[in-house]
Amino acid sequence: MAKRERENRLDQLIKDDKVERKKIKMTPLVNSIAFNPATRLKTSLPLPVNVVSDKILSPISHWTSLDSEYITWKYKGKCNPKLVFSGKRKAATFLLAPMLIKDSNLGVEGNLNITGDLKSARFTLDLEQGCPKECVSKFPDLDIKQEKCMEYLHQKVHEGLKYAWMEDLWNKAGEHDDEGESMEDFIKEGYLAWYKEYKDLNDNEKKFISMKRYLNTYDGKPNSPTFWKKNKEGEWKVYDVDSLPDGSLVQVESSMRFYNIEGDDGMYGCSMDIGDNILVIYAPKIEHSDNIPYIEF
Repeated sequence: MAKRERENRLDQLIKDDKVERKKIKMTPLVNSIAFNPATRLKTSLPLPVNVVSDKILSPISHWTSLDSEYITWKYKGKCNPKLVFSGKRKAATFLLAPMLIKDSNLGVEGNLNITGDLKSARFTLDLEQGCPKECVSKFPDLDIKQEKCMEYLHQKVHEGLKYAWMEDLWNKAGEHDDEGESMEDFIKEGYLAWYKEYKDLNDNEKKFISMKRYLNTYDGKPNSPTFWKKNKEGEWKVYDVDSLPDGSLVQVESSMRFYNIEGDDGMYGCSMDIGDNILVIYAPKIEHSDNIPYIEF
């Protein structure tokens, strides 16, 4: 009898020790797609229009007050002029005058859909002179400032190529001397990758600035520039948009980069890079319109 009592007691202890199992609704498994870098996730959930960010816009030198100098920058055995802040080795970045966006690829993939190659894909931005009619009263002399800014860029390029000649960084001075060419000839032959010209529909000569930026940093992190918009209190806040429409008035942080491509078909000159920040002064509303009438069917 004592044995049966012990067995009953043991069974009761086991039952008391068990935790009641909750009923869980199980979802049947379906065919899944193995993840790879090309897999894109889609969602029907609405994306936030404005995301609160604690980012603060750091001071940026304006092109009219940039304190800079040129130094020799040696990288992978090659020497190039480098525009830096005076007394520093960091590349000088500066704000351009407000200009209109002529064309851009500033989304997260840049111009990848055009190049089709991740290694050569870049963020791109073309800026031209002009002012939206909505902003003319706020910037009555913008055309003059834009022209002076363009002249300033040409001046800095001239100084950089002169530095390359004087320091004979690219072994061009001797070659040009043998051919009877001067330093001014050398400077004039420099290719300005950032400066473009075209004719509009009215056959008027137009010029614009063309800049680029790597999609990722050297350690593989996203390298998108940050957009900023000023609020009513006069504070610059992060402007959370994927890209900007053509015709937007922006002030872009930029920098200069000098290069020398060796070889028979080589060239030397200067290009410009998009900096970390883009100040959005005005962006036109995108409106869909068509001339197709309603037809009942």
